[in-house]
Amino acid sequence: QKSNSYSKQGEQAEYRKALAMVRDGQFEDAAKSFNTFLDTYPESHYADNANYWIGETYYVTRDFEPALEVFTSLIEVFPDSSKVPDTRLKIGYIHYEQHDWSAAREELSSIVSAYPDSEVAQLANARIKRMKDEGHTH
Repeated sequence: QKSNSYSKQGEQAEYRKALAMVRDGQFEDAAKSFNTFLDTYPESHYADNANYWIGETYYVTRDFEPALEVFTSLIEVFPDSSKVPDTRLKIGYIHYEQHDWSAAREELSSIVSAYPDSEVAQLANARIKRMKDEGHTH
C-alpha cells in the first residue's frame, strides 16, 4: 500500500518537474523529461498530458513535423482526453504555419463545429478570420 502511494507521489513529482521546464522555456529538457516520464510511467493518468506537452515543446520551437506526429498520435491513442480540443487546435495552427491553408481551414472549422461554445472554437474562428484577412481563401 505504502509503496503504491509513494510511486504515485514520484509520478506526480516527475510530471510537475517536466512541466516546470516547459514554463521556464527549457523545451528540449522538458521533452526529454516527459519522454523519460512516459517510459517510466506508461500507464500514468498524466500520459495524455505528457504527450501534449511533448508536442507543445516541438510546436513552440517551430519543429512542426514532429509536433504534428505527436499531436496526431495523442488523438488516436487518447481519443477521450480532455487535451483533444487543444491538440486539434494546435494541429490547425501547424497547418497554418506550414501554409497548408485548406488543411488548416478544415481542421479549424471542424473544431468550431465540434466545440461550438468553447475557447478553442473562439481561437479557431480567430485564426480562420486571420486567414481570410491575409487572403488565404483557398
